[in-house]
Order: sequence, then structure tokens, then C-alpha cells
Amino acid sequence: PFLVVITVEEMCIMLGENPDWQSGKRMLTDLHFLDRFKKVVNDGIPTPTLARLEKLMMHEGYQPEVVGRVSSAAKRLYMMMRAACDTQRRRLDLVDNVADYVESLKDVAFSEEDWLMYEADLAEKLLQMSTSMGSGSLVNDCSRDRLPPWR
Repeated sequence: PFLVVITVEEMCIMLGENPDWQSGKRMLTDLHFLDRFKKVVNDGIPTPTLARLEKLMMHEGYQPEVVGRVSSAAKRLYMMMRAACDTQRRRLDLVDNVADYVESLKDVAFSEEDWLMYEADLAEKLLQMSTSMGSGSLVNDCSRDRLPPWR
């Protein structure tokens, strides 16, 4: 059936095989098929492959219910691919969000007055902590030449 062939071919593409029926049959009979699938999921699906799979999965005629009417095994393969694609998309979105956040931090500039206030506040808090602990070692360890490396 056509939907089974499409599902197997898309799984081949995901695993880096030739997208044809013969390669698909060989892939499905491989004893290490699930290990290879897990490795691809853990390593991340390449972006062009992800885009192709997502585009196909958005087609209304290629949905799990429709594939399941033809073959329950193909439906399971489809669901595995869909879960892997969703996971990879969430990873990429997270990476984009972190990159945007880091980029926004580059625009933040601290003036010398801000740093002096930060240092004074830090020294005061360290003094309070050290007196409550009964030792002045924390204050002695915090000197102007030992500021955090980001300064």
C-alpha cells in the first residue's frame, strides 16, 4: 500500500538510507534498527530532513489514523517518526530561545558606577555572612583584584 511505502521511505530518509522500498525492507529487518533510530533521535535529526518530514506529516492524507487503517506497523513507525520530529523541533526551539537570550545580554552594558555598587553590595553581604559565621575569611578572600572573570 502507498502509505506504507511512504512511511518506510521517510524512515529511510531519517536514518540516512536510500529512500526506496528495497532499502526500507533491509532497514526493517536489521537487528539494530531500533538502536540506529535511537541514535538518530539522540544525536538530532538534521534540519533539512526534519523540514521534509514535518512537511509530509502536515499533509491531511498522511495522518496516523489514515496510516493505521492500512497498517498498524506503519502507524507505529509513523508515530515514532512524529515523536522524534517533535522532540527535535523542541530542541531547536530551545536552542533558538537560548541564543536570543544570550544575544540580548550582549546589549546590556554596565557602567563603572554599576560595578562599584555591585562590589560594595557584595562586600557588605560577605561581611554579614562572615560575621554570622564567626570568621572574616570570606571578606579577606574578596578583594578588588579578585573580581569575577566576566568583568
